[in-house]
Amino acid sequence: MNNKKVLVITHGVDIDGFGNVVLAKLAFKNVDSLFTETFDIDKLTQQKIDDKSIFNYDKIYVTDNCFSKEFAAKIDENNELKNKILVFDHHDSRENEFDEFGWINIITKCEKGKSCGTGLFYNYLIEKGFINPKPCINDFVELTRQYDTWEWKNKYNNEMPNTLNTFWQAVGRDKYIEKIISKIKLHSNENFYFTKQELQIISNYIKNFNLEVNNYVSNIKKINFCGYSAGTIEIIDKYKNAIAQQVRDNGNPNNYEFLLMPILDRNTVSLRSLTNVDVSKIATKFGGGGHTAAASFPLSNLPVLKK
Repeated sequence: MNNKKVLVITHGVDIDGFGNVVLAKLAFKNVDSLFTETFDIDKLTQQKIDDKSIFNYDKIYVTDNCFSKEFAAKIDENNELKNKILVFDHHDSRENEFDEFGWINIITKCEKGKSCGTGLFYNYLIEKGFINPKPCINDFVELTRQYDTWEWKNKYNNEMPNTLNTFWQAVGRDKYIEKIISKIKLHSNENFYFTKQELQIISNYIKNFNLEVNNYVSNIKKINFCGYSAGTIEIIDKYKNAIAQQVRDNGNPNNYEFLLMPILDRNTVSLRSLTNVDVSKIATKFGGGGHTAAASFPLSNLPVLKK
């Protein structure tokens, strides 16, 4: 295990963000993590520059997120910082935006399909000899990729990635990271699996979760947004993907082109496409970004909605 002092700056609200912390703690002895929202990474990193704590690290990995181009340009002018920082992001809206910065890697596709932050970071750690690939960790990274790209549903019809995501929601971020690391260390040469106790925790959580999702879906309102027919509902973050999937599974009877969901516990607005609408383009208009089918922007930029 490498003795470098490492800081992982990562997306703090999904398993792709958490997966990078899991990998870093498997690869390095001394790891700190900074969990960011989509739009506060510049501010939180600047705070660490101002208090000079960022210079205490040998290496800084930014994963499943990226700075603004303006902030990246500031870092690029500081040789010490740009030699410490490596960015691994996969969001479609950032592709080709940072080609001038050699320390920023925006890679949207991999040999299996769409890429994810955890997969990009894993490939780097293997290439540098910081981590040895084993069946359990290989499975974990692929399950994370399939969930984050939604290929578990649209391509593979594989429920296991969704179960992995539900597990973190049931136990919380810190315990999720702790339990995944323990599982990988204890069963590195086996395929990734959940114990009976873990499956029971997941089952109990799902029962209550589904009741809440059904309630949210029944209260979606139709609006016109940017010239499109959208469904809107104020929610908390953990329900956003399930609500979108429930509308799809129900056949989208109200013909929403996408869902616009103010996320009250994150101060963001989540967009989920239900047709061929590229929601990343809509998000970009309001200071955000993301993928073709899933994007977001700051809640403070949301115009007043007329329902």
